[in-house]
Amino acid sequence: MLTIRHLAKIIALVVCLALPLLASNTYTNFDISGAVKIYPYGVNNSGTAAGTYTDSSGLYHGFLFQPNGTVITFDTGGGFTIPLGINAAGKIAGYYSAYGNDHGFLRNLAGGITTLNEPSALCFGTQAMSINDGGQIAGTYWDATSCQEHGFIRDASGNYTSFDVPNGSAVLSAYLTQSGEIAGSYLLFNEVFGYTRDTLGNITTFGAPGSGSFDTSVTGVNSTGETTGIYYVVNVTGTQLYLRDAVGNFTTFTVTGWTSTAGIKDSGNIVGGYLDASLTEYGWLRNSAGVVSSFKDPSAGHGFHAGTYPLCVSGNGKVAGYYVDNSLVTHGFVQH
Repeated sequence: MLTIRHLAKIIALVVCLALPLLASNTYTNFDISGAVKIYPYGVNNSGTAAGTYTDSSGLYHGFLFQPNGTVITFDTGGGFTIPLGINAAGKIAGYYSAYGNDHGFLRNLAGGITTLNEPSALCFGTQAMSINDGGQIAGTYWDATSCQEHGFIRDASGNYTSFDVPNGSAVLSAYLTQSGEIAGSYLLFNEVFGYTRDTLGNITTFGAPGSGSFDTSVTGVNSTGETTGIYYVVNVTGTQLYLRDAVGNFTTFTVTGWTSTAGIKDSGNIVGGYLDASLTEYGWLRNSAGVVSSFKDPSAGHGFHAGTYPLCVSGNGKVAGYYVDNSLVTHGFVQH
């Protein structure tokens, strides 16, 4: 779960230690004709994945990967198509850029595209970021008067509800649960904080606990309302990681290597990636007991830029991402 404009991969250097390697995962790998890079940004419980790939001209295209190995590619206009979420019915939400403005989109399983523009949007436009099985879509948009960024939720009938975080200057992301709750990040005085929004519209804001903590970002939320993400601590090198439960209790932890987070399963297991001392990327999983293990696609290479890069997680634990082989060629994967 991410937004291209705001949330690039966030990494941090900490002491490198070996993590135990999980051996029970199975992988379905795939390629896309003409792709230079493949980025699966959403995966559902059946293992169907959606994302974007780049071609040799640097253009971004959308794709749908199905568990039987079929890959469907598509474009929505402007040469910059970014699918970010997929639900159980195979409907995809994301955004595309055209002439300097972003537009959300909804793609149905038959391939029909509906453009999504929040009614008050202008400036940089609208970004749809997530979709649940009920057909609700959440994201952000920029208004016409001050280019302020706000959050929105769109119901299955196409009705929009806009929201702001109290005292916040910009809503940066909006990720849906199956029940219609939203979690994300917002900006206040140039610092990032997390928020949750319940189905009645009540918003709770939070930052990671502890003296010197700052820039708390949300990267995932599960069906029980648990959120995960990263934060920083003054005078401490690298990112810190957290799990926040539905009532606001924090558990903080670190993972060795250069770390990123990909999301959280309904079980409470959290997934991310790290770079080891050989500069090889591995996935990591923290289970509900707090034990951290690593994983890798068997076809992934070893060494600088090679390895396994998890990008998203489904509620029941499917993980999608990409791996880079020893020839530094990128391929997609879905882990089961």
